[in-house]
Amino acid sequence: MEFLEKLAQYEKELVFTPRQGQILRQFYHSYIEALKDKGTPVTQSPPITLQFLELIVKQIRTPYHFQVCHKRVTKPDDYFTFGLDIIRPLIDFKHSICLGTEHLALIDLQLKQKHNCIFFANHQTEPDPQAINLLIEKHYPEIGAEMLFVAGDRVISDPIAVPFSKGRNMLCIYSRKHMDYPPEKKMEKQQHNRRALQELVRRLSNGGQCVYVAPSGGRDRPDAQGTVNPAPFDRDAIDLFALMAKDSGIPTHFYPLSLLTHHLLPPPPVVENEIGEDREFHYTPIGLHIGAELDMTYGSDRTDLDKKGQRQLRCEYIYGQVCQGYQRILDKMP
Repeated sequence: MEFLEKLAQYEKELVFTPRQGQILRQFYHSYIEALKDKGTPVTQSPPITLQFLELIVKQIRTPYHFQVCHKRVTKPDDYFTFGLDIIRPLIDFKHSICLGTEHLALIDLQLKQKHNCIFFANHQTEPDPQAINLLIEKHYPEIGAEMLFVAGDRVISDPIAVPFSKGRNMLCIYSRKHMDYPPEKKMEKQQHNRRALQELVRRLSNGGQCVYVAPSGGRDRPDAQGTVNPAPFDRDAIDLFALMAKDSGIPTHFYPLSLLTHHLLPPPPVVENEIGEDREFHYTPIGLHIGAELDMTYGSDRTDLDKKGQRQLRCEYIYGQVCQGYQRILDKMP
C-alpha cells in the first residue's frame, strides 16, 4: 500500500491526530520532491517512508520510555540503520564539505586511550546526529555511531521524532527554553536534569566517552535578513561541562564542531512550546568542520577580570572557533 493510502487508513482509525497527519503529508511530499531534485525517479512510495510510518505508529500504540541516558536501539528493529538510510538519499555528497577530519585521528586515539572527548558545537537540524555520522562514516564510523548526543526533551516526546532518536546514544536534558512550560512540570524537569548530569559524570568517570553538546541550547535560526549563523553559546553550559570533565578525574579533550545542515530540514522560524513541528526535507549539500583541540584555560590569565569575566572570555573564544569553522564551510561550499 502507498504511503498516503496507509496514512489515510491510520487517520480513519484515529491513530494520528489531524495535526500529525498534516505533518506526515508534508514530510512525504517534501521527501519525494527531494528525491526528484536528486534525479531519482519515484514511481511508488519508497520503502523507507513506509517503514518510518510504521515506526511512528508503533511509538503511538506502545510508547517507548527513554532512560535518562539512552543507548541506541539496533534490535529487533534497527533504528540506527533506519536513521542513516532515510537521511542518506537527501545529502548531495558530491558537493558536501567535510573539513578538519585530520583531528579525528587524534580523537580516535584519545578515545581508545579511554580519554574523553567533548564537542562544543552548533546545532541546525533535527537529524544532525545522522548528518555527522554520514559525513565521517567512511573513515571513522565508530566515532559517529557511538557518539553521545546531549539532546532536549522534544526529540523523545514527539512520536514523529522518536524513530530518529531511538537510533542514537542520547543524554536527555530539558532545555532552559522549555523549562517553564508547563509551569507545573518545572520541578520535575529540574530533577530529571540533575539525574541526567549525575549519569554523565558517572560515564565520564569511566572514560572513553565522545560527547556532542550544543551550548546554545537549541537550533540555529535565520536572522531578520534570512541569514543562518551559529546561535550564541551559553557560558553556563560551557562552565558546567568543563566542571563535569574536571570532576570525572579522566583526561578530557574539547573540540569545536561546526555544522552547516540547516537546509536539510529547517526548524520552525521561532521556538515553539507545543510538540509537533513541520518537517520539510530537501536534497542538499551539507558541511562539517572539526577544529583543533580547544584551550580550556583560555582567559584564565586575565588578571584584570574576575572569574565570571574570565569564563565569559572563554565562552566567546569557543564560540568564535565554531564560527570560524562555520565560515570555512561556507567559503568552500559551491
